[in-house]
Amino acid sequence: MKIRYKLASMTILAIVMLFMSFVYIIRPIYEDWIIQSYVTSLELQLKHIDYYMEEFVSDTQDDVEYLSRSRELLVEKDALTNFLNVTEEGFEYNPSEEEKKNW
Repeated sequence: MKIRYKLASMTILAIVMLFMSFVYIIRPIYEDWIIQSYVTSLELQLKHIDYYMEEFVSDTQDDVEYLSRSRELLVEKDALTNFLNVTEEGFEYNPSEEEKKNW
């Protein structure tokens, strides 16, 4: 066999070995890196969602507390149903005629 054919076959063999090493060694590492970057991104997004949900709940609680202290809602002879100082055990919903009109 001539040296030219030996050199060509060794080059082809080296290229095949490089390709095989990429497929079996480097590719799984690369895929793990990509999955880890997705996980990191997802964790960051979930932290943002958690933060904004906490802010929403806090703001809603503040708004409800503010509304519960409003003088319009504290009027005893109001036509709307009064939900202040109500417990689960003793709750009975009796809408007024004005409320029934809006249904």
